[in-house]
Amino acid sequence: MHTDTGSGSLKIFCLVLIIGLSLVGIFDHSLWTPDEPRVAEIAREMSLSGDYLIPHLSKEPFLEHPPLYYALVGLSYRLFGTRNEGAGRMPSVLFGLSTLLITYVSTKMLYSGKTALIATLVLAGTAEFLVIHHKIIVDTALCFFISAAMMSFILAYMKKSPKGYLAFWSALALSFLTKGLVGVAIPLSGVTLFLLWQRDLSEIRRMRVIPGVALLACAAVLWGVTLYQRGGSDFLHTFYVYNQFGRFFSISGYTGGHERPWYYYFLSIFTDSAPWSLLVLASIPGFRNRHTPCRFMVSWLLGGFILLSLSSTKRGIYFLPMYPALSVIIAQAFADLPERVGRWWEQWVLLITAGAVVLAGLAMPFIPVRFGRAVPVGPLVVYLFVLAVFCWWFLRNRAVLPVVLLWCITVLFWSPIIIPVVDREKSYREFYEQAGAMVKGGQVIGCGLNETVEAYSPFYGGFYVMNFKDPEHYSRALRSMKTGYILVMDGHERKEDMDVLTQRAEPVVRTERKFIRGITLWKIRM
Repeated sequence: MHTDTGSGSLKIFCLVLIIGLSLVGIFDHSLWTPDEPRVAEIAREMSLSGDYLIPHLSKEPFLEHPPLYYALVGLSYRLFGTRNEGAGRMPSVLFGLSTLLITYVSTKMLYSGKTALIATLVLAGTAEFLVIHHKIIVDTALCFFISAAMMSFILAYMKKSPKGYLAFWSALALSFLTKGLVGVAIPLSGVTLFLLWQRDLSEIRRMRVIPGVALLACAAVLWGVTLYQRGGSDFLHTFYVYNQFGRFFSISGYTGGHERPWYYYFLSIFTDSAPWSLLVLASIPGFRNRHTPCRFMVSWLLGGFILLSLSSTKRGIYFLPMYPALSVIIAQAFADLPERVGRWWEQWVLLITAGAVVLAGLAMPFIPVRFGRAVPVGPLVVYLFVLAVFCWWFLRNRAVLPVVLLWCITVLFWSPIIIPVVDREKSYREFYEQAGAMVKGGQVIGCGLNETVEAYSPFYGGFYVMNFKDPEHYSRALRSMKTGYILVMDGHERKEDMDVLTQRAEPVVRTERKFIRGITLWKIRM
């Protein structure tokens, strides 16, 4: 197999592969927890109300993030409707493809076409990047805008883009309008660390800081004025104090959860960067590389790592904007194999990674067995032939490219088979559609229901739930109801309320599958 990464045919093949990876599974499954139902419903309510400024969930203001991403998904729903969830996922697909394009173009300008191709394929196949960019999630837009800002900065710094700093500040403003202060803090942390490492604080004079800060201030003021006009100081406090500073410092009575220890990302990065986890470790010695682009990528990675580790709330998804930098670091460390003779530990890491990719590819056709399905024998035979070809290519060249391509092909090959099988067992759509057909405009109440239930109910069922936060208020409402329905999550109902339910109501719809949370719709007896 021809290995020249400058080959036009190989580039076309990789382009088709990346587009296929980005689109696979977009249209063939329901909304998957934990985040996708909530974001999808917020966007749906935007499209129905025509209010693209203040996000709402279950008709209540939802002020975790500014409206930019929600508005884009809402516009997609407005154009294509909500019958297929894929319409809502298209903005994430476009943001993902745009991030990959920026990674390729920038890395090619900084390194070479070969390094750029490998970096782009590594990023496209990284587990966290791949999964998140197939969902309706705000972080897909955040990843794109931060990547655009950081790549614009380094190209401007290297004098390869005369308008790079203008693009840097513009991307920061859009990043703020996507997810708030963190969208500005992550890039600025990486840039500051880089300039300190370079001992080049004089570059600040070239960065157009004054107009850049003014642009950021305009974005913050416009959003702040919108909040104040629509909800006064309460909206400002909810967004800035509770959801921004409260989330970071765990103050102001923040109860959003996800509080984890300081070392959380050491473990998270290792698992979420699969199957390249060992390549990440093998790239660490190159962190001392004095090459300016390498220093910048390391600063981008470490700046985000330090900032997010200091935050009291931590999730693997928060680290998503650092994966483009990580992919470039891996690519520049391994792209020149086999042209140079790799050190023994590099060869072993590459060999183990190749073995892990092969084992993962052989395990994937057996995933449906867990859900009671048969092994797809026909596709397995075809895949074994593809696997044999790529194993021969790798053993002949001992290069990273065949490993990366094999993984991307493996995911693209098995995803259309695996995703529908998993969805049939983990989907809540059937339950909420049945519940909606039963409710038909009647009153539905619940207590302590999570945001996922509040989102699924109107999205699939066409009904809203009156979700009581105070158990005593809920108990009084339950006892006084003459007609209506009650949604109950397993383990969330108090014993005294369950006693009232069994006396006054009967279960009419319940989730039956063992892979999803138990939820029951009760109906008050006439």
